[in-house]
Amino acid sequence: MKQNFPSITPGYGTKKTDTPLSLNALLLSQLSQSVENYSGHFPQRIPRLDFFSELEVNETEEAKKKIQYHRKQWKEKIQSHLPSIPLIKIGLRMGLGTELLNVLPVHTEIFESDEKLEILLLRDYAETQVTYPNVPISSFKNLNSIFQQSLKRSNKYLSAQIACRILVSSVRYFKKNASLEILDQIDLCLKEFLNHKEPLDFDTAYRKSVLWRGYAMFPNIRREIIEERVDNALRYVTELIPSSEIENYLKQELLFTTVLTQAKTAFSFENAQIGHMLLQSLTEIDPHDSVGWSELGLHYFKTSEFEKSFECLQTSVTLGPPGLSLNCYFAGLCQLQLQRGSEMENWMLRSIAYDNTALSPFLDLIKFYRENSRTKDAVRLCKTILQSLDLHEQLTEEELSDIKKFSEND
Repeated sequence: MKQNFPSITPGYGTKKTDTPLSLNALLLSQLSQSVENYSGHFPQRIPRLDFFSELEVNETEEAKKKIQYHRKQWKEKIQSHLPSIPLIKIGLRMGLGTELLNVLPVHTEIFESDEKLEILLLRDYAETQVTYPNVPISSFKNLNSIFQQSLKRSNKYLSAQIACRILVSSVRYFKKNASLEILDQIDLCLKEFLNHKEPLDFDTAYRKSVLWRGYAMFPNIRREIIEERVDNALRYVTELIPSSEIENYLKQELLFTTVLTQAKTAFSFENAQIGHMLLQSLTEIDPHDSVGWSELGLHYFKTSEFEKSFECLQTSVTLGPPGLSLNCYFAGLCQLQLQRGSEMENWMLRSIAYDNTALSPFLDLIKFYRENSRTKDAVRLCKTILQSLDLHEQLTEEELSDIKKFSEND
């Protein structure tokens, strides 16, 4: 069966080819064969729903049908085994957030068991998957509520998970901090769990790595504390000793997300040399996934290393989603900087083909056409913009006026 993205798609039900697989595809393929061996760790790379739209639209028709059938099978398996927490977590990996919201309980003031509190936490992940980037503020309030309920129970890890989720959500989705009282509770909760001495088996090391990474997002802490917490997260990853193939893939997946966090931390403190080195290592940890190549390519673009940037972005696009349109766009900008006009045009047109609602490639192509006296091509794109509500609404008043005026040249 022909597949456009053979490193990624076999994780979602298509037949494996001779092409090496991404970590995610390897893990999902293994879970499909032996779900009973999955210990149920929270997924560290939960895909957004638009990843699946992008994957299905741009795969071959046969591969698309296989993906849809595979996801349907997982949906039915989850519904018939509720409340199986490991299966719900696999559902998040499979992009079944909408289906999970339809079957998981909603928040109320009283939940008498740890299992129900954890399911509510999973529901929050599902809600984020479905509503991103417009995650409702009610999600933040519900997290605070179930956190308070968890503190009344003896499951310290569950409380620490919810505490970490509040920190991450407040920074990524709500751009607001929890109240000082809740932050004090979160600080105490995470400190108590992370500093507790216990045998360091795979599960314990995995949990502590994830929580140290989240703890680094605590607001208003010094640089050295942030770096120490991220370093602790990496230390626990390196101490993981897998006892199965699935655990080995889980370790590599956690290593990838931890190193990416380290890279972003380094860049935030203007340590570009370390950040660059860490981004390079992402492409070694998971060389057959597009994300690491995209991150490295965008970094090279910022440092004006356009040939290197193009090579990375081209690799990312070849491997597949997410971000096909964005990566094509920046690949096109690289070609423009390298004075390869025809190649720039090809990559911009590819970007538009992947996402015809993104304005930037249209504007850059119009500018390119006008500068090269290709008036008819420029006018054609101007009219396309004016006829598209999605594109039209993104224009500034100055851009709109210019495009209207220029389109009259026909």
